Amino acid sequence: MGTVGYSRLSILIKLKRNSLISFFKITAPVYITYAISLLAYGLKPSSAASLLAGTLFTIVVNRRVLESFLGTAESLTLVDTIHITAMIYILVTAVVIIYFNLQHGDQEVLRNHRYRPIFNITWISYLMVNIVIIVTAAIVG
Repeated sequence: MGTVGYSRLSILIKLKRNSLISFFKITAPVYITYAISLLAYGLKPSSAASLLAGTLFTIVVNRRVLESFLGTAESLTLVDTIHITAMIYILVTAVVIIYFNLQHGDQEVLRNHRYRPIFNITWISYLMVNIVIIVTAAIVG
């Protein structure tokens, strides 16, 4: 009989973390940064743009630091998904603020009233999306 050779060997090892503390340490900065980005709804457009750029930069840097600590993966992890979701929501906030200011100008009286429904939709949908992401990861994992 002949011999068979294989070019590589793949081993799958499932790891499970028992403590939620490490998950909280990893994700807390993202959630705090996103909460700070919501303050942009109450600022003038120039200040809002600076705040949103800063929060976006913070999340990107946080992700890079975690990547060096946790290592890289070829697929999206739960932590990746949480970071990407926050970045998308910050981008949407910037687009909404730019759109409304192009439509209505920088009128101080309108600011609080016109952003209130969008502000509520934004943070509630962000919360719901994150709950779905985490529950899905818990069920699948």
